[in-house]
Amino acid sequence: MGDKTIKTGVVFILKRPTGDVLLQLRDSNDLKFPNQWCFPGGSKEEEDKDYIDTVLREAKEEYNILLRPEGCELIDVYSIDDFVQNNHVYVCKVGTKQNLKMNEGADMKWVTPREVEKIDLGF
Repeated sequence: MGDKTIKTGVVFILKRPTGDVLLQLRDSNDLKFPNQWCFPGGSKEEEDKDYIDTVLREAKEEYNILLRPEGCELIDVYSIDDFVQNNHVYVCKVGTKQNLKMNEGADMKWVTPREVEKIDLGF
């Protein structure tokens, strides 16, 4: 039998004061959710002391933005059998003037909560 490691990590929802949230379109070669809109996230790595450290690192890597831990709120922890265990979901406040630069994924877009309800998300 092969060694099957189940990951743990984060999903983070970047939210503007207007209520709009950021979605990321995954690349076509993404192993989990190719060509699907998702909230950003990533795996917890050894250097991350806590899950919020994973959020801060991933936001910097994926969008070149610096988030403050006090601007992020843990809203859920979930597991999916044979996929992820103890995945932490955060909502993080971002200003409307913060300039995000997409470093990962095929596209990104800000959407209203009502628009999110109409999208078949990858998560």
